[in-house]
Amino acid sequence: MSEAALSRFRKLARWLAAGALTLGFLALAAATLDLGAVAHALAQTNPAAWAGVIALSAAMTGLRFLRIAEALNARPSFPLFRVAAAHGAALAVLPARTGEAAFPIALRAICKRSMAGAVGALLLIRLGDLAVLTAMAGGLAFLLRDELGMGPWAFPALLALAAPLLWALIPYAAGALAKRTRIAALRKVSAGAADIDRFGPARLFAHTAALWLILALAAQVAARGAGLELPFAHAALAGVAASFAFALPVNGLASAGPFEAAFAGALALLGHAPEQALAAAILLHVAAIFVALASAAGAEGVVALRLRARST
Repeated sequence: MSEAALSRFRKLARWLAAGALTLGFLALAAATLDLGAVAHALAQTNPAAWAGVIALSAAMTGLRFLRIAEALNARPSFPLFRVAAAHGAALAVLPARTGEAAFPIALRAICKRSMAGAVGALLLIRLGDLAVLTAMAGGLAFLLRDELGMGPWAFPALLALAAPLLWALIPYAAGALAKRTRIAALRKVSAGAADIDRFGPARLFAHTAALWLILALAAQVAARGAGLELPFAHAALAGVAASFAFALPVNGLASAGPFEAAFAGALALLGHAPEQALAAAILLHVAAIFVALASAAGAEGVVALRLRARST
């Protein structure tokens, strides 16, 4: 089999696996939940909830753009926004985390930066996500320990708050690795992860923490729009669970399935109606996909208009 045919086969296999996973979760939801109640909750969602979730998703897109600039130690610019928008759109629709590849490819094509450096910056961002989400999960689990029935697991959950401290050491470890390793590709990737100024890790952490707190607020707005009255801590825990599920290497079409299941499952565990929780998850996910695609389309539309004006 030729390399091109093998590549097409792998792409088809990923899409088929993603479709099967999404259909599997849909079948599970149909067997365990009242889908009519889910549809009713979505139909009853007021326009203000949709507008609020879309606005908060747009704010998250802006923070992701600033975070990318921080990780690359670069000034925010329109070309860099194009890269961030293309990356966000690819993540929103492509299965199995293949959208991550859009970041180094777009950065090289648009900003003429090295792919190895882009991979290093992306690894730094993703490790930052892991650190912040782990800390949030630990803190929320400890705060909600009685509602979750955690018992002796409460203290280990609290220890997860130390995750950002470990993450803060990563740029320095990457810098040391870049100087000592003899493997050229690893040296370039490590240099990309270390290419950040002295206070960069703190600013990157602030951007990442703000991003996930906005997601928690969007989750609360979506849940209330679907008819659930829940405290912010419940919405934040559901958002963290959904984010971990979204990051799974095996995921559904447009990441649909695990995201909704984790979000609704977390709220059901806290005693909320699963049908309304699923409706809130769908609202949140649809808004995120809409904003990601609109940002990418808008950025490319501006480029097209510029090219047309220049040629005229």
